[in-house]
Amino acid sequence: MRFRVHELSAALALVLPLCSCAGGIETGAAGSASLSAAPSTPASPSRADHFAATATIKDDALETSAVYSTEKGYQEKRGLLGLVPEDEFLRAFHDKRTGKRRYQVYVTLAYKSDTWREPFQADFGTPLQTIPTKSVLRQSDCKDRRKIGGCVRIEHVVFEVPEAEFRRIAEASSADIDAKTWDFRLKTKDGKDYAGQLPYAEFAGLAKAMAAHKPVAMR
Repeated sequence: MRFRVHELSAALALVLPLCSCAGGIETGAAGSASLSAAPSTPASPSRADHFAATATIKDDALETSAVYSTEKGYQEKRGLLGLVPEDEFLRAFHDKRTGKRRYQVYVTLAYKSDTWREPFQADFGTPLQTIPTKSVLRQSDCKDRRKIGGCVRIEHVVFEVPEAEFRRIAEASSADIDAKTWDFRLKTKDGKDYAGQLPYAEFAGLAKAMAAHKPVAMR
């Protein structure tokens, strides 16, 4: 469900601070009782499998690119309405004409302020890399500015992740995929930088979803 910005104001004002799973008994033919073997418990899905299973795919004969997203893999919801004031997830684009793949991090920032944060650069990776960010959408609502101490502002930005960096994370060892996170920082024009992180499992899950999907032929 999507909410308009003016519907978010009151809820965000409440949640934003002031400033990304036995065996049984069997009776034998002679009437003697014996312990049955405990039924095997299916292995719990890995975190990467979770992200692969929850990945969304947009693709049909009228699309030149198949679009993959991990947006539904995890969202931290806050407040009475279960809103997602801040979020970060992965997107990938498979160009069906050239076969080229692109990877992005999508970030939603929500905050109270009289000025825009305006992220302009993302820092990430080992060795450290810097990539310009791109603004996707900006929304603001200032009708309760005096009551809540600033305008409610929401910024959606993306930045590209080089394929080599994506594969470095997605193809890491199983131990690393289960335990590690990939950190990034958004540099902002107002100086209030944003620190985010994504689990390695999210990269591995997206890679699995892409490998399992056969792009639909274009018309």
